[in-house]
Amino acid sequence: MKYPPRKFFVPVTFLVVLGLLGCGLANPVLNLLDESTDSVQQSQADANGRPKEPQVSIEPSIVPVDIEVENSVETVAPATPTVEIYTATPDLRMLPEQWREWPVVPTVTHRAVQIYLNGLAKGNNPHAFSKVGDCHCVNSVFFGVYDRGWSSLPQEDWYLNETIQYFEGSFNRESAAVHGGFTGASVLSPLWADSKRCERGETPLACELRLQNPSIVLISLEVGWTGRNSQTYSDYLRKILDQVIDYGAVPILATKADNVEGDYSINLATAKLAYEYDLPLWNFWRSVQGMEGDGIDYSRDNFHLTVEAWDRRSFTGLKALDSVWRGLLEAQNNSQIEVTISPTTSVEINTPTLEDTISVIPTATLQPISPISTQVITPWPTSTPGDSVSTPTPEPSENRKD
Repeated sequence: MKYPPRKFFVPVTFLVVLGLLGCGLANPVLNLLDESTDSVQQSQADANGRPKEPQVSIEPSIVPVDIEVENSVETVAPATPTVEIYTATPDLRMLPEQWREWPVVPTVTHRAVQIYLNGLAKGNNPHAFSKVGDCHCVNSVFFGVYDRGWSSLPQEDWYLNETIQYFEGSFNRESAAVHGGFTGASVLSPLWADSKRCERGETPLACELRLQNPSIVLISLEVGWTGRNSQTYSDYLRKILDQVIDYGAVPILATKADNVEGDYSINLATAKLAYEYDLPLWNFWRSVQGMEGDGIDYSRDNFHLTVEAWDRRSFTGLKALDSVWRGLLEAQNNSQIEVTISPTTSVEINTPTLEDTISVIPTATLQPISPISTQVITPWPTSTPGDSVSTPTPEPSENRKD
């Protein structure tokens, strides 16, 4: 094999050395890693005496990516999250400050339906209601006539006989949470419990709930005492409401006819709690406006009612019970909850349709219920001033009014 003459290698060697020096021998590692083609081109460029181009450092940046799909270019941009905006359901209820304009007879509320269905699931008796109150709630002046058959209803109100029959036995029953002089503090104190009916350490309220196992509780604590104010009244009433609701019974609150406190702050406080808890409020105060003395017997004091007001109290209270009960019964039918109460027989009532129903998880299915007949109840004998009337015995307290 023939090799070219040596003189050919001398210029080549000289050019290679010169190229290495021109590329910067001080950083040989980086330069030797460059591609051979680039090195040769760079070396030749330096050898020809042309100036070396400055190196440019390019920082990475985030830009939209062009994706070529079937001969078209689509720019992909970061996705923008979608935010859904919901409009709150408007609250169309009248404000507590407008309590004078609230209707006498309330309707069932969404919260009441939830409480009622929860109580049925616990085994509360749908045919039983309880009363919590002072002398204005004792049987001789409030509701007792409906169990004794002494009441007479106008023909247009005969439907109320269904309610009377459905809750038979609750109207004239002695409530462990009703007594002359009872206040919010009284029904929450074991000291005022009936020792013959209540267990040791049991409050009148807890005792009544245990004995009656009600599905509805009418609460009317109106009696005044020295030092009472609306805040103290509200604090005790709130505790009563919490206990009744926790038991699974629907509270029905009531306004009072008198204004012993002078500014109707007790009625306002009651309306505020009814609004806050979303509970039915029986506005008895409004029902007696326009009556003699607005229902107050001022010949006696500024607290007790007239005979006509007593009658109206029982009648409007019955209407309030009927309205709330029919709404609850409709919700029960829609929820398909089965109720088995023994030995009481279930009764079918023609109830109006609720516009709104509550979605609940049923625990059983509703049993078929049979219709009842409407009957006329014999009149309740009227009394006149001066007649002997049984009145409740007040509590032994010098600061209370019965």
